[in-house]
Amino acid sequence: MIGNAIRKLAPLGLALCAAAMPGAAQAQYPERNVTLIVPYAAGGGTDISARLLARDLEVVLGKPVTVENRAGGGGWVGWGGLAAGKPDGYLLGYLIASWMVGTLAAGRGTFGRVGAMLAGMVPIYAIGMAWLAAYVPAGQLLAVGVLPFLLGDLVKIGVVAAVGMVLPASFARLRGKGE
Repeated sequence: MIGNAIRKLAPLGLALCAAAMPGAAQAQYPERNVTLIVPYAAGGGTDISARLLARDLEVVLGKPVTVENRAGGGGWVGWGGLAAGKPDGYLLGYLIASWMVGTLAAGRGTFGRVGAMLAGMVPIYAIGMAWLAAYVPAGQLLAVGVLPFLLGDLVKIGVVAAVGMVLPASFARLRGKGE
């Protein structure tokens, strides 16, 4: 029952988000094709999930959604293209967690950065669960959509935190500035 409600509400939510975009003549939105900027190279996990989202958006919007990969600078090329684009609702960006993690982690120590990475997982898992609800019964969402990936994500965050603590001291020793 919950799964059916989510399946019905997810496209509505996407349409409402699209309709809330600033721009002229929203009554007929979209009047033309929509572009979804992915600030990373084609073929990776972000690109694949953006293309799946674009496919679903096409159904909801009734217009083609073109995925445009603008890789480079750790995402800054794509973000710059999005920032420079016309704010008319026809240029969308796919950068939820990376912006949030970068903002939350800026100027923080190791534990603050780990917290930022954990917080960055929340929108990714939430969006993934909402999308997956269209294809998987509600009772299996956690087992299929979260648990298989959670351990791997936590291990990656732990490795990044450990390396982030060890490397600066190692480089300092190599340069002769450390103990």
